[in-house]
Formats: sequence, structure tokens, C-alpha cells
Amino acid sequence: MRRVVAALVSGALLAAATALTPSPTWAEPRAAQQASLPPAEAGVRASDVAAFETSTDVLRWISTYRSRRDPDRVAAAYRTASRTGALKEPSTAGIYVGFLAGLIGAAPGDADRLIDAVLPIGPSDRWVVVRAIAYSGHPEWKRLLASLAPRIPQYGAMIEGYVTGSSPTLSQLAMPRKLPFWERWRDALFRTDDDAALAPGPAVIDTLWGVYFATGEADPIERIVALLPWSNDHDDLERLIIGSMAKFTLAANAARDPALHALLEAQLSAHKSAEITTILHEVVAAADENDVDRVRQNALTAIDTLQRKDAQAATEPGPAATVWSRIGDGMMSLGCLAATAVGQAAFGARCLVDGTGHTALGYRERRE
Repeated sequence: MRRVVAALVSGALLAAATALTPSPTWAEPRAAQQASLPPAEAGVRASDVAAFETSTDVLRWISTYRSRRDPDRVAAAYRTASRTGALKEPSTAGIYVGFLAGLIGAAPGDADRLIDAVLPIGPSDRWVVVRAIAYSGHPEWKRLLASLAPRIPQYGAMIEGYVTGSSPTLSQLAMPRKLPFWERWRDALFRTDDDAALAPGPAVIDTLWGVYFATGEADPIERIVALLPWSNDHDDLERLIIGSMAKFTLAANAARDPALHALLEAQLSAHKSAEITTILHEVVAAADENDVDRVRQNALTAIDTLQRKDAQAATEPGPAATVWSRIGDGMMSLGCLAATAVGQAAFGARCLVDGTGHTALGYRERRE
């Protein structure tokens, strides 16, 4: 059975923070950091492993960072994420990109020290640092990338893409207009990587949540709110998936986060779009009534209905098949959502946390 889109979970992280042991500060000299790295584990220190045992521990900490800011543990968090494979795939590591981007942008004066502290992660995972800098909105982000390039030459092309503008940054996130069917078919077949704008998608939503978890600012939430009308698009599978993900994550997080709830209430009062206001009322009501599961179930039903409406779309070549190839791996499986729905507590918690794009890790482990 094809993975149905559920991934409606990026922001549905556990509200309770886990007690963590101290780890080195950003200001620790880079030479001292490198000297303490075990030769068998590039970029991973024993003290970091003790601080965060799993990526789930890291995600719990990230989700509550705004209430308990502790920048001294950022480096340890990213080394553990690297050690556990959480940074391996760009489609599933958006929350880590966004969180680091938010930290860099929120404290420009500390950016160099923060980058130095986080960089000793696995060499194959350092793309996260590059993208986070480009997405940070730091006033000198291009200078930061340029100074980083000689230290990670394997990412020279990636850095050049951001610096020259051929790769879009988070500030270039655009809301594409809905196209007629034949134009969607054309774009699906002939889309290139040279588009100037960053298109919405599950990884982008995860990234926006990461920025919010780091900063508590309204801007990433406003960008997610702007995607809500897509949750009512019953003709376009990709838009329905992305809109449903936005709706579910807003409701799930607002149910646990009073500050986010207040931001959504402010959006209700200020937003000029009647369609967005209507859906936002549903989001706030679900959070108030602790009825987030209904939002998820409604989304799954709508997605399943649309798939059945065009049963061959997911298996035959064409726009829908291309959609699945682009976003399927970034989403939580139906099995993981089902487990959460029936109240399997420990399993469900793993699904919620890993739903930020970690492809139903708990579901796979349970089956194995």
C-alpha cells in the first residue's frame, strides 16, 4: 500500500523537555573541540552522546527551546543528530536546518562562534550548516558562507549556488498559483532546479517550524498559515497534502504552546483572507478542545478520497507519480499515524516526534 500522506506532524513534538547534562559552549576554541573528537567518530564527542542519547531527545529539547534557552547545548544536539543519522537526508532534516538558521539569524554577533561549534559533525552532514546559514537571514550570510567554503571544500558547489542566487533561500519562499491540469503536467515533466523561488513542501514546513522553535517569532508561523487554503484543495494532491500538513501541525502545536496559540489568535483578528480566517478558526477550535486527532483524520480522509478519485495517478507516469517521488519520503506513513490514533502511548510519542520528516522511524522499528 502506497504511503499515504500523513505527515501532518512536523510540529507535533512532545511538550515536556528532557533533563540534559551540560555540554561545551559556542565559545570553546575550535582547536580544542577538534582535539577532543574520537578518531573513530568524526565530529562526535562522548560528552555529547551522554547529553542526548537519541534524536528523539534532541527533538524534545528543540521543541521547548523557547522556554528554556540553552545555547551551550546546541553543538551537542547537532552531533547527536549526526551520529543517529537524523541529518542524512535533506527531505527529512528540515527542522534541524530551520532551528540552526533561526539561532544564527537571531544572534548575528554570535554566528561565527555558533557555526564553529556545530561544524564538527559528520562530514556528510555539514550541508545542514550550509543551508542553515543561507536560510538564516543573517545580514552577512554570504560572508559567512564564503569564509566557510575553504573549510568544507566538498560543499563548494552548494555554497556557490546560494551565494550566486541560483539556489533559493527561505526568504524566497513563494506561494505558486494554482495551474490548469495541463500546465501542472508540463511542469511536473519539465521542472528544473533553476527556479528562482523556493516552493512550499513538507521539508519547507519542517524548516519553518525549526525557525519558530529557535526564535518564537511570528514570521514562520505566518508563512505556514498562508498554506492553509491548500488544505481545501480537493483537485490537487500535492497542495492538499501540504495544506493538510500545515493545518495539522498548527493545531497540534497550538494545543501545547500558549505563545503559539496567542499568535494564531492575533492572526484571526488581523488576517484579511476570509478563507484563511475560516480555516484558522477550525485550527484554534481544535487546539482549544484538544481535538487535534479530528483534524488529522479529516485530512487523511480527504487525501484518501482524492487518491481513490484518480486511482491510477499514484502508479502511472504523470504529475501525481512525480509528486510522490518528490514528497513521499519526507512524510510519516499511514501506519505510524494509525498507531498514534489507537493510543499506543510509547509508540505514538515516537511517531509524533519523528513525524518532522523522520519517515515513521517508530513504525519501522516496531515491524522489525
